[in-house]
Amino acid sequence: MKTIPSIQVEVGGKMFKLSAEKLESGPPPRLKTLCKCPTPEVDRPSYLFKGILALYQTGELHIPEGSCPLAFLKELEFWEIDISLMADCCYNRHVVSK
Repeated sequence: MKTIPSIQVEVGGKMFKLSAEKLESGPPPRLKTLCKCPTPEVDRPSYLFKGILALYQTGELHIPEGSCPLAFLKELEFWEIDISLMADCCYNRHVVSK
C-alpha cells in the first residue's frame, strides 16, 4: 500500500493534517507558503481554520457551523482566499444579507 505524503500545521494550538497532494491542488494562498516551513505554526482560531482546511479537502468553502460570518471573512483575508470560492449557500445566507 502506497503512503500518501502529508503536511502537518499547528493552528491555534491544534494540529491539523492535510495530504501534500490536496495542498498542492488547492488555492494558491498563504497556507502553501506556510507549509514550506519545517514546523508550520500559526496563532489563529482553530475552529475557523476547519473551514479553510475543508476547502483543500473537498474543494468547497463553507462557513463553519456556529461561527460568526464576519470573523470567518477576516480569516479568508488572512489566509488570502478569495470570497468568490465560498459556496452559494453560505455566501447568499451570510454575506449578501449583511
